[in-house]
Formats: sequence, C-alpha cells, structure tokens
Amino acid sequence: MLIETKIRTIIKTLSWRVTATLTTIAIALAITRRIDIAIEIGIIEVFMKILIYYLHERLWTHMSIGIKEKTPIVLWFTGLSGCGKSQLSQAIYEKLQQKKIRVEYFNGRKIRELFPEIGYSPEKRNEHIKQIGSLVKILEKNNTSVVGSFESPFEESREYLRSILKNYIEIHVYATLDYCIKNDIRGLYKKAFSGKLDNFVGVSIKYEEPKTPNIKIDFEHQPVDESTNQIINYLEKNNYL
Repeated sequence: MLIETKIRTIIKTLSWRVTATLTTIAIALAITRRIDIAIEIGIIEVFMKILIYYLHERLWTHMSIGIKEKTPIVLWFTGLSGCGKSQLSQAIYEKLQQKKIRVEYFNGRKIRELFPEIGYSPEKRNEHIKQIGSLVKILEKNNTSVVGSFESPFEESREYLRSILKNYIEIHVYATLDYCIKNDIRGLYKKAFSGKLDNFVGVSIKYEEPKTPNIKIDFEHQPVDESTNQIINYLEKNNYL
C-alpha cells in the first residue's frame, strides 16, 4: 500500500506556490514587457494571497454553515458470556474510530481493573453497573462516545443507565445457552455447572433479557459483518452518525 508522506505533501505545496507565482510573473511580463514590474507583481501576489487566505480562514471560523455537531452516544452491548458481544462491540468500536469519532471502549475484564474490589453477587453486579454508568456519564459530558460490553444481566441496572445517559443505545446480543457454552474458551460454564464458580450469569444467576432493546442481534445465526452493518445502519438512520 502506497501512502503520501508529510515531506511529499510539503514539497508539493511549495512547488505549487512557486509555479503559481512564476505564472503570475510570466503573465505580468507579457503585459508590461518589464521584468522588474513583473517581479514586483509576483511578490505582491504572494503576500496578498497569504493575507487574504488568513482573513478568509478567520472569517469561516465564525460561520456555522456546513457544520454538523453530533452529540456523543453510548452503545451498550449486553448478553450472556460467550454470546459474541465482545467481538461485535470491538468491531463497532473500530468502525467508529475509522469515522474519526472520539470514542472509548470498555468491557467486563477491562473495567474491573478500575473497580477490582467489586463482587459478583446480584447486588454487587447492580452496584458495579451503576458505577460504570457514572464513569460513562462523565465521558459523555466531555463529548466522548462510549462502547461498552457487559453482561449487565438485570433490567433494573440497564434502566438506570437509560435514565442517566442522554444517548443510551442498548444492543442485546442474543445467543442460546448451548451456543455460549460451546464458545466458552475459558471453561467458565463448566466451572459454574460443577459448583466451582459461584454467581455466574446464565447458571446460578438468571439473565433478564432486555424488554425493549434498541437493537437485537441474533449473533448465533448472523455473521460479524452483517451484525456490524445492522448497528451502523441503525445509527445512520437515527442520525447518530
């Protein structure tokens, strides 16, 4: 893949400026038949264009024509462990970055580095999601979008997020328990079913499926690209992008 370096861009800019000035001098010389006057006109043209360009740019900084301000969004991926929400949320995060959107990404394992003492009981899970919501709200206020991937199994905590975040978009990544178990590369379900792992969502803790998610993805029967397009199409249709 060929890319244009900064040095090449600078050289092109300077060569164009020199070419334009020499053209002006040539035209002036053809009209006046005097090289001294032609050179003076060329020099004046350089400084006048720099001044006019500066004033032109300053003027446009005070005009809102053609500028669309987008408010930050929070894309909240919820679903069972192993359903594919991490893979899908990461793909969406990369898509938003490609669109030059200021965005942060969090998932369950990453966020627990910030809140290491929080437990896994239903009560602690609810508290944990609310703590994350407070963090996301700060980012949202600072004009930063967020992509979050969390089991967040309870409707209560998801409704709390919806109440405190302006553009909360809930994405339910659905997959059957059998599918999640088959995709459990860490063996967490096996430990949970054998009693070696307590408070595991989908086994000892019931996952409450979202009643009214903004988007529902059947990840078990839909490839990543198609699922990603479904989400991007929703965002564009609803003027979030």
